[in-house]
Amino acid sequence: MGHTLGGRKPIPPELIDAAKHKKGKEAMKMRKQNTPTGCDGKLIAPRDLSPLAKKEWKRIIKLYNQLDVKILNDLDMQALKMYCSAKANYDSALKQYIEEGQHPTSEEMTRYGNKVVPNPLLKVMEQQTKIITSLSEQLCLTIVGRARMGMIKANEPKNPLKEFNEEFKDEE
Repeated sequence: MGHTLGGRKPIPPELIDAAKHKKGKEAMKMRKQNTPTGCDGKLIAPRDLSPLAKKEWKRIIKLYNQLDVKILNDLDMQALKMYCSAKANYDSALKQYIEEGQHPTSEEMTRYGNKVVPNPLLKVMEQQTKIITSLSEQLCLTIVGRARMGMIKANEPKNPLKEFNEEFKDEE
């Protein structure tokens, strides 16, 4: 069984609301200095990805590029590669399963010799789903992942007085 660390997940410094953050300006400055920034590459799909995984890579990179906040950096490339591979494996298994005339929600059993076992494609889909679920949150590909990163904010009306007060605090 894997061990996971408890506690809150860190939020990138550029997404932290200074009005709610309890650390001082110096601590925030140090945190920003120690945070990796962006990718130095063009986010080109790795050569060793399958064609289906490369297609998913391109789709995801296009979506990342549409975000206001740049959250992806070179340190995330391996996780994105694993996500795209798992998604491609899932899609391939699902396609094959459907082509065999099965419905993805069935618990159909296949006879191998004298044993009755679940269709192996269902096992592949189940394993890939676990990987996809885990990585998609880490990569902010789900609403939960984006919310935890502070990228989703409530739509509250702008308050000019509040904005003025926050600007005034920063000048002190």
